Formats: sequence, C-alpha cells, structure tokens
Amino acid sequence: MVVPLRREAGRDPGSALERVVTIMAMLGQAGPAGVPADDLVAAGRYGGEIAGQREQLQRDLRHLAAIGWRITNVAPAGSHARYRLEHGDPRVQLHFTAEQREEFVRAAALVGVSAVKTESSASFRDPAVRRAMTEAPGYSLALASHGHEHRCLLRFRYRDRDRVVASDAIWLRDGRWYLVGREVDPQVAPAEWQTKQFRLDRMSALTLDRPNSAGPAIGAPELNVDPLTFPDGEPVDAVVETDPAFRSRVESRLGHATSVRRSKEVVELTIPVRNHTTFRNRLYELGTRVRLLGPESLRSEVRDDLRAHLRGVS
Repeated sequence: MVVPLRREAGRDPGSALERVVTIMAMLGQAGPAGVPADDLVAAGRYGGEIAGQREQLQRDLRHLAAIGWRITNVAPAGSHARYRLEHGDPRVQLHFTAEQREEFVRAAALVGVSAVKTESSASFRDPAVRRAMTEAPGYSLALASHGHEHRCLLRFRYRDRDRVVASDAIWLRDGRWYLVGREVDPQVAPAEWQTKQFRLDRMSALTLDRPNSAGPAIGAPELNVDPLTFPDGEPVDAVVETDPAFRSRVESRLGHATSVRRSKEVVELTIPVRNHTTFRNRLYELGTRVRLLGPESLRSEVRDDLRAHLRGVS
C-alpha cells in the first residue's frame, strides 16, 4: 500500500510534483489490477468539489501520457474509472534522418560513448572521421578505463616516445584526467618498473593488449598526480618572497617549503621545483602576492616567457 505524501492540516493542496509522484507510485505498485480513480483523487488531495478533483486528475493523467507514460482505464463500460500503468518503454521516441543519425553517433563516439548504434555507418569509413574519434579525449578515457578494469597493458605515444604501461589508477584533478602506472621495462623485473603519471589528453595511438596482460594493479591512493611533481627539467630550489598572510596560499600552489626565513614584513621560502612549466604558470597566477628571488636560471625562464608574450607588442 502506498501512503500519500503527508502535509500539515490547513495547508494548501499539494504541489503538482507531489501529486504526480504519488499517482505514479500507486499505479506502479498496483500492477495489472490498477487503481480506482477515486483512490487516486484522494491520494492527490486535490482542492474543490469532487467533480473538479476528478477533472484535475484527468489533467495530470493527460500530462503523463504526453511525456510518454501509458496509463489506460481498464474498468468496464459504465463503471467508475480504474487506471493501470501499462508495461513498455516510457521514453519519447524521436525520428532522425540518415544524416542526423550519422552525426548523432559520431558525436557520441567523440566523447567516448560506444553504446549508441545505428544501421547507417557509412561515415565511419571516412579516415578523417575515424581519426577524429580515436584522438578525442573522451575516447582515450573510455579505452584507458576499459584497459584498467580488465588489466590490459596500455600502449600509446607520449612525449614523442612509444610507451607500454601497466595502469594502477586513473585520477581526475583540476578538470583533467591522469593515468598512474608502471612503465614496462623488459630489462628489469616487474616489481622494479618505474611508476609514472600521464595526462590522458596528451596520449595518442592508444591501444590495449589482451586482458590480464598487465597483472594486478598496485594500490595507489598515496601517489601524487599533481602536475607540479612531473619532472620536465633539472630539479632546482626556488627562493620566493611573500607576505606572511599569503604563505599558506603560496605553498598550496607552488609546493611545500623545505626552509623558511622570517622577518617582520616578509617570509622567504625555499621550494623544490621539478616541473618548471607548471611552477612558472602558478607563479604567474599568484601575481604580486609572491616575488621570485632565485635561482637565476629560473628567473631567466620567467624573462623568456615575458619576452615571448610581449613579442610583437609595440
């Protein structure tokens, strides 16, 4: 038995949403026997005279029918109405032309959805369309996730080099997907494979080996997938200066300081840098809150960025 939604005495009749939810719940639980119309009226707590309440029920039933639900009156002729929810697909059916179907499936494939099918597939014989599909970030994410779940070795091109990787985790950080795994090295035992991080949108030519070719994943919740930790040059120690009030924000963006020098007005932080590009980009985001004191090689990189940005500006 369905208990109608309760409300306090003296309140206005329930909202349309409450009525519709109650009606659908009662019809769904009643099965083939259906529900008498007056029971639906009572559950909906319509306002006004009984004739008006029945008319309001009819309006709600017409609305449900308009959005795809099949509700029929199964009472004999001359009897009070009794409504039954028919089995079937309540989704609204849409008709597409052949060209529209091809574009719809192509768009689904570009974001990694492979469950959409259509009889017309001529457009996928176009090499340009197939290349666009396989190079889409959504496609890489779907394929990498499948490979991770079924323990397939992943083969892909990354930073101008072919890689073979056994995945350990797939992470979402700051709107970007990362894969953490061990790069296969045939010269050493699997236990000694080096753990690395890869951005999925930078992979190309991603393919999968057979299932279980990667072996079990290694627990990876402690792995750091912050791009700041991805090496892209010689490690250096940056020295920055900031107001003490901004210290926590600076360290959250640039990394934890290994040494700190304080004065009355400023705090000087020494921060190890592994990824020069990410460090400089975050330094620019902080703006005047921080000042780079050294080393000179890192200050030179900042000057080169500024020259490139100002090139051609009078």
